[in-house]
Amino acid sequence: MKTVSDPKKIDKVDRIEKVYDIFGQQGNNFICAKEVYFTDTKRTKYYVLYADSQLFNPRNLYDSRYLKRHKWKMISVRQSVFDTYVRFLTTKHEIFLKQAEREV
Repeated sequence: MKTVSDPKKIDKVDRIEKVYDIFGQQGNNFICAKEVYFTDTKRTKYYVLYADSQLFNPRNLYDSRYLKRHKWKMISVRQSVFDTYVRFLTTKHEIFLKQAEREV
């Protein structure tokens, strides 16, 4: 159990998350990308859904083999990869997916 020397720090949030679903909107339906801002270090980390050298493509969501065949996990990426992937989620243009996968 972590002890806190200053009781005022108990109520503070140590991170702020923005999550993006398969439509590129902020929501908790099916999380594909996540932006986490850590208030204590004032740094932002970016995460995307990734497996076997490819990013998650929501167009394959309804193929059950696609979901089961891979072990999906959230990996940390650079901001440029994150932005390109979120652009793919909002526009559904596969060129943005390929570009983000090249940069990973």
